[in-house]
Amino acid sequence: MAEKKDFFGRLNRPTMLQIKYLEELSKLSESQRKRGGISAVAEICGVNHSVVSRFFKNCMEAGYIDKKNRITEEGRQWLNYYCKIRAELEDYFRDIGVPKASIAESVSDMEENMEPYTIGLILQHFKKNKRKSFYEESKRINPLVNVIDKGRYEVSFRLLKYDRNRRVVQGISMSDRAFEKPGILKVNNRGIFLILTLKDIFAQSGTTGTLMKGRMTGLKYEFEGRVVKAPVREGKVRIPMDACMYKIYSGGGIRSALPVTFSVSVGNVHMPESTALLVFWF
Repeated sequence: MAEKKDFFGRLNRPTMLQIKYLEELSKLSESQRKRGGISAVAEICGVNHSVVSRFFKNCMEAGYIDKKNRITEEGRQWLNYYCKIRAELEDYFRDIGVPKASIAESVSDMEENMEPYTIGLILQHFKKNKRKSFYEESKRINPLVNVIDKGRYEVSFRLLKYDRNRRVVQGISMSDRAFEKPGILKVNNRGIFLILTLKDIFAQSGTTGTLMKGRMTGLKYEFEGRVVKAPVREGKVRIPMDACMYKIYSGGGIRSALPVTFSVSVGNVHMPESTALLVFWF
């Protein structure tokens, strides 16, 4: 392996599959790693044992995993950075109209041919312009009223880190992993509602390396001048569409957003409440 450079040196240009190797490794329990973590990751990813072994050896030399195949703090920062870049690039290509089938290839091409710093500048500039456009033009008027039939419709959504005071989006929120995708738009006699299905969140302890399971325990939003706690029934959260802000695009698409406050429990730990921006489109 080439001499280790700065924090985002040569090893910081992995393929998407190599990122998946480390993601799957982070999900394994300590006993699974001891009994053959490399074999388990290779089987999950559908590749040969030697391919994963060689990549993990490089990661070990770089200080990203230790001799027991545990991801180090430096390795966790590296992995999180690339997972964030990948998620934001996928949103970027989707927003500019790249066909869904071509998004993964487009992300891979950009990561392999452009430095992370340059990618970050592109994403930062794009998000800044998108935020400005959204907040300047959005209205709290539900454009779906009287134009959509009763039924259930799939909708794409994301939960983004959100500074409510500065109205600044700062990447993908941890709460985004707390829900199944896609969401469901439910239309009935009582109105139009966004239905989100809860799922378990998995996170690795920074001290013991143990994989812990968590779950969202609450979600609140502002509606008509008061804070409302979203009801949870049978593992599903229901949010009225009238509480959201909307933007209608010239091509016919609709994007909506709602600032929310959420709480999460991981293991026996109750995390502090955090804010996020729920964004969905159809």
